[in-house]
Amino acid sequence: MKKNLLFSLFNLFCTFIHGQNAIADSHQLFQSKIVVSVDSLETLLSRSKQDTFKVVLLGHMCYYNAFVQPEKGLSYGQQGLQLSQKLQYKRGIAYCNQSLSFCLWAVGNYNESLRFALRSLEQYEELMDYKRIAYSYLAVANVY
Repeated sequence: MKKNLLFSLFNLFCTFIHGQNAIADSHQLFQSKIVVSVDSLETLLSRSKQDTFKVVLLGHMCYYNAFVQPEKGLSYGQQGLQLSQKLQYKRGIAYCNQSLSFCLWAVGNYNESLRFALRSLEQYEELMDYKRIAYSYLAVANVY
């Protein structure tokens, strides 16, 4: 009975396993997805007003550029941080701090990266956003 159950579970799991696509591997798909996302975000960014939506876009642009063009990402992150502080948007401040920590890590400024990561961790703990707390721990671990 146990063997039949295990065999059935094994067959069930095997039906959901897929091999790599011969046309494009995951790395190529990831790169193409980032380019499309960044282009569409830049279009949205140019059309948006000075509100919390723009803060979120700037935070996303900062994060996406952290692994491609970190200097450009730093510019977006600083703009987002300034706008969110002006609007007193706590979630935006925390997100921009977190995104800036990844950019600073990418350029090799580990002290500042850790400072921004810990700041975002503290802010997300105040907001009780547990998913983002986990990402903040990821940023801290990344620096170490």
